[in-house]
Amino acid sequence: TTSAVSSVSTSGVLVTIILFSLAVIKSKLSTPLPKLAIILKFLPALIIEASIVSEIHGIKISTFSIFFFKSLYEYFLSFLLLTIEKFSSSFLSIFSGSFLVMRITNFFGIFFIFFLIVIISSNKVYGFKKNKYLITKYDEVNVRNGPGLNNLILFKILKKGYPLLIVENFEDWFRIEDVEGRKGWVSKTQLSNQLSAIVISSAENIYKFPNLNSKVLAIVKRNFVIEVTKCRENWCKVSEKEIKGWVNKDGLWGIK
Repeated sequence: TTSAVSSVSTSGVLVTIILFSLAVIKSKLSTPLPKLAIILKFLPALIIEASIVSEIHGIKISTFSIFFFKSLYEYFLSFLLLTIEKFSSSFLSIFSGSFLVMRITNFFGIFFIFFLIVIISSNKVYGFKKNKYLITKYDEVNVRNGPGLNNLILFKILKKGYPLLIVENFEDWFRIEDVEGRKGWVSKTQLSNQLSAIVISSAENIYKFPNLNSKVLAIVKRNFVIEVTKCRENWCKVSEKEIKGWVNKDGLWGIK
């Protein structure tokens, strides 16, 4: 009698872990994509919404398939997890005292906890990759309203080495955002992965060493674009012609 009670208690704890993991994963996957907050039975609405996104951002119609299948894939996973959750609840409620069920429960408990960790970790990595800066390769770079030479030019960047935040990419194009918050599309051939930054404070001192008590070599004003060699936690080593020194990281934009 004692062992039977112990077995039921152990399996009950593991069942709770499995159901909790399933609930978290399901909640995470069921969160709708931006501008796609609908369910599968409203597929016509999905088509219309994707078309609106295409028109607003100047994206070619092939982008629709990317939005559509990504959304479809996530809703499929959500449905699958919901089915597994219901099946597991029914199965375990009937055979909760079985040794075989205890082994199955242990296996699925470990599997779903690992799966949850992988999902959270992958999202963090994805977020980190999104926040990447590139710089202009030439003295004149066109920023367009969509990915393609047939799209309108919104504005030009007339500065080589000007840092831009990469928001997303499509084929051979990057959607970018500049220090002023302006967004558009730039060809990948126009950008380089070297480092530079823009001064966003009224003025920043260039120090000989990464220390506020160090000698000041020069002063750079707001909107000045400067080459960056490397960065530490609070400082970046910069280079401007013959001057090489350190600038406080908080006063710069365009670095990770």
